[in-house]
Amino acid sequence: MRIAICDDEVAQLKLLESYVKKWEKEQKEVVEVCKYERAEHFLFQWEEQQNMDILLLDIEMPGMDGMTMAKKLREKKDSIQIIFISGNSEYALEGYEVEPVTYLLKPVSSEKLYAALNRAVERIGRTEPVLLVEEAGGKVRIPVKEILYLESEGHDTMIKTENGIFRCKKGIQEMEQMLADVGAGTRGGFCRIHRSYLISMGAVLRITRKEVELQDYTRLPIARGKWEMVNQAYLAYYRREMEKMNE
Repeated sequence: MRIAICDDEVAQLKLLESYVKKWEKEQKEVVEVCKYERAEHFLFQWEEQQNMDILLLDIEMPGMDGMTMAKKLREKKDSIQIIFISGNSEYALEGYEVEPVTYLLKPVSSEKLYAALNRAVERIGRTEPVLLVEEAGGKVRIPVKEILYLESEGHDTMIKTENGIFRCKKGIQEMEQMLADVGAGTRGGFCRIHRSYLISMGAVLRITRKEVELQDYTRLPIARGKWEMVNQAYLAYYRREMEKMNE
């Protein structure tokens, strides 16, 4: 888990970092803390990687204020969990339009921050699963629901999504396990139709004995002897979807 702290007061940065580190030990989480003294510094890194889970955000800062930054994040549809921290309560009403976890007034107690962090973690668990993958240019978040298929390319994996193509530095078998770990049932799960291809069952348009056609009209081969397994997997997916509609 990656937690960012953005505050122009160095003493406040250190205090909040110490609270986060104590919370990390109590919750037995593995946390990487990143500190920023200006909103612009945070946004510069976020534009490159977009790999933060929780943001402790001061509102009153020189240059870009925290509220403006939060709105920019939401305009980009980023799901980072924001915990506002400020010495002035007048911003509370405006802040809730960006759906923060909560609003904490300075001086912040460790108990209130721990409660806010726990709430943020719960909200992360309720959001759509996301893959955090490493490309040549850094790390990128990929919503699982947007994935159409994965293709093995040497030691790497190409991930085809509704919004583009990503190349990950992990093998397809490891990626298959990562999808299982994040609960990739959003689209009905993934199926290995070939040693080189892993498809999202929710992206399937049709299946023949030799190939699968996906919603972007990509056609991928089914390995010899796998058709029955793939067909059964798709029928199971279809039944689950019908059951959801009738609930």
